[in-house]
Amino acid sequence: MVYHAKIRWRNGACVSHSTLYRKVKAITGLSIAGLIRKLRAREAAILLENDRYTVSEIAFMVGMSNPGNFRQCFREEFGTTPSEYRNSHRK
Repeated sequence: MVYHAKIRWRNGACVSHSTLYRKVKAITGLSIAGLIRKLRAREAAILLENDRYTVSEIAFMVGMSNPGNFRQCFREEFGTTPSEYRNSHRK
């Protein structure tokens, strides 16, 4: 079953899934999934700057259930693994 819901903004306006996709793509140059991955990687980078959590814990905290996939996405965003990033950006 395909579900096409309208997304309702705070001001009451509705936007279809396809319109939302086109607007996000036009503004960011990324798909919605790509934008979410980028935001997750940036949040993870902030968490990696201290030694409070392991890399696997951070992966789960930012919403990625597979630590291997998290490492790959992080490397695509920052050009380094999460562990290498942590070692070079410790506070």
